[in-house]
Amino acid sequence: MKKLKKLIAGALAVAVSAVCMMPFASGAAGPKTFNFNKDPNGDGSLNIADATYITQCLAGRYFARDYKQLDMDDNGLVTQVDALLIQYYEAGIIKK
Repeated sequence: MKKLKKLIAGALAVAVSAVCMMPFASGAAGPKTFNFNKDPNGDGSLNIADATYITQCLAGRYFARDYKQLDMDDNGLVTQVDALLIQYYEAGIIKK
């Protein structure tokens, strides 16, 4: 029985590792819009601090006054993708 449990645990570890190493495919399912006029943390500029603020709101550390300001792709949902879009903007992948 112990050998079977070890075998199953090993197989699951390999499966999880394989899934984690798969590249993120955005393709056609990616966001169609990016609202440059929003400022999630309200400091007057769109920067990496806004991405951090969104992540912390999602984790429950902060509660935003207006969750519409956190929705960077205007899809009606606040997700980690919204923070990622800001990171892409800061890296120059998304341009105005």
